[in-house]
Amino acid sequence: GIYGVYELPSGLMLALIVSSEEVYTSPLPVASAKPLVRIRKVRRIELVPVPSRADGKVMSNPRLPSHLPDTDALITRVADVVTSREEARQVLILRNSLKEHDLYFTPPSRLLGEDDHVLYDAATNCLQNYLFAAAASNDLATSKSTVFTPNSRFFWNEEISAPLRQSNVATEWILPCSSAFLGISRSIPFQKSDNAKVSKKGKGLLRSLFSTNPSGSSDDVKDAEGLVYDQFLISRRSRFRAGTRFTRRGADSKGSVANYAETEQIIFVKQRVKDEMQLSNSTDTLDSSENAYSGDFQLLDVHSLVQTRGSIPLLWSSPAHVTIYRPKVHIETDPLSQARALRAHVFEQLKIYCGYNYFSSPPQIVDDVWKKAFSGDASTRRKSGSTTSLLTIINLIDKHGDQGKLGQSLDSVLQAVLDIHSNAGAKSEHVPTLKDSVKHIWFDFHAECRKEKGGWDNLKSLLSQIESDMEAQGYLSAIPSVVNNTFHILRYQKGVLRTNCMDCLDRTNVVQSIIARRGLFRQLQQRPSQGKQRSMPLEYVVAFTKKDPLHLPWIEGEVAHRLLWADNADAISNLYAGTNALKRDYTRTGQRTKKGAVDDGVNSLTRHYVNNFIDANRQEGVDLMTGVQSFSNVRKGQEGGSCNDGISNESSVLPTSEPMHHDFDQSSSESNSESDDAPTLSIHTVYTNQ
Repeated sequence: GIYGVYELPSGLMLALIVSSEEVYTSPLPVASAKPLVRIRKVRRIELVPVPSRADGKVMSNPRLPSHLPDTDALITRVADVVTSREEARQVLILRNSLKEHDLYFTPPSRLLGEDDHVLYDAATNCLQNYLFAAAASNDLATSKSTVFTPNSRFFWNEEISAPLRQSNVATEWILPCSSAFLGISRSIPFQKSDNAKVSKKGKGLLRSLFSTNPSGSSDDVKDAEGLVYDQFLISRRSRFRAGTRFTRRGADSKGSVANYAETEQIIFVKQRVKDEMQLSNSTDTLDSSENAYSGDFQLLDVHSLVQTRGSIPLLWSSPAHVTIYRPKVHIETDPLSQARALRAHVFEQLKIYCGYNYFSSPPQIVDDVWKKAFSGDASTRRKSGSTTSLLTIINLIDKHGDQGKLGQSLDSVLQAVLDIHSNAGAKSEHVPTLKDSVKHIWFDFHAECRKEKGGWDNLKSLLSQIESDMEAQGYLSAIPSVVNNTFHILRYQKGVLRTNCMDCLDRTNVVQSIIARRGLFRQLQQRPSQGKQRSMPLEYVVAFTKKDPLHLPWIEGEVAHRLLWADNADAISNLYAGTNALKRDYTRTGQRTKKGAVDDGVNSLTRHYVNNFIDANRQEGVDLMTGVQSFSNVRKGQEGGSCNDGISNESSVLPTSEPMHHDFDQSSSESNSESDDAPTLSIHTVYTNQ
């Protein structure tokens, strides 16, 4: 397939996906059905120059006139050398960036040899949004517009493939890709059996990490009733404000934030088929690789929980400094700009994940499918005086120092936005007021998890603070229907928890993993498809709800959950900060260890080096990869021609520089000296000759 096309000073260059592998295919409800999820990982991308003349030769510079004066010719030749060196440098940076990112895509039907489309583009869309769109189209199996409409936020090659799509050139070969983490743990038993023991904290859990098979191959599963589940964890990284730790911080004027990721945990509950002939026909049409569906299980129901993370949605920055480990935080002083950026971000989150469009006046429910999901929720909430929120912002930064100032700024600007729009939704019985929809919880992670306060077990207090919001927001639950490959939605997720710390890496991942564990337990305990029938042993319910909500009661599930979320932390941290995550020992084992503390020290020092000496090139690579930055043409004043062979790209290009925002606490002289000509962090002025 095609990733996209790049315009270089010397001509066009195609990025071709030449190798990929299937990483997951979901189980089937019936033999005649198609899998809900089928996702592949890009293994190799090749950059291929495109001939710019009919004779097949690549023109070195099609913009130059054929005859030049001798002096001009000499200058041009020198400029050609400089341009070619700069171009080679940028191509190398692009190659490194493409190798660094894990890209995933959902294959179209032509790659599978099937006549119809795969149902769900899991690489760029969360499951609930897809099912909502499918319900609106009333046809899951044949609606091409529904199936292959990638989410622009996670469509990393959208800008790069735009020239081809706008010119209608080879559009059927373009594969929408997302930079993401994807982890799967298969066939985990959760019913009470000899193989599913109640987990315990401490050494017992540590030993289990090395004695339990987290992949859960079907041969090892001997659950009494044959009920097991696949845990599918994906973190889709936004292409907007994508980049590295100190070059991309905070929000832009449109509300897009740095290091934004939508993390979705999907649970496929399945049952071993006693008579394998029931599904034998399906195995003939599916991939026979070890990652593909084996035909031993039947899909019973699907559950999903979505969380988001992202930099604090204000205008702020903290440019790296080689002599300072924690660079000073600079906060924009214009309250109006701050309010607009925060409002844009909050409104977007409410529209996408909560179904309410506060951009419109008056606010309204997004569409009829969301109306069905709410069915009078707003009026019920008002009558009952409910204090639960649709968008819960969990802020984990410190309450002192620069982090404290930033947290206070977030709290004050958010309160101002909510006060200004306090009447939004007040006149509609179907839409809650904005103030009732948004909540900010500031939980100082480092202070609250000190030994004097009970250590990391004190995270239970955070769970208790958000318990009512989690119950009100709910989760997605759906069951397959044998008619037209459809899914019947039993429960909806009506809100979202948004978590952040300074970098949205270490503390954020710990808290999100705890929230996901609680969601997983509720989904398997309640299982709406079973009605009032109990699907969870009473021993498990007591152990989790009454004793310890930080550990799943069945050891196989706890181990799989920890390993998946630890891998998720490392993947996001490596791309944003350049190292594995900190506090990863707790995520993997449930305990802080001496080795973990030493690893954190090593990773912190490595981050300081990477952030100061390598991140400039890494940021440039991300900008080139996503199309935010174009390839440089060192030769100036000679851009009258075009080497795009009729393929135009009219899409806007965002600036590559990052403004250094002013401090709230600066003295008047400092503020005046910086307000006239604010310095910028230019990517091109660093390491230009490397």
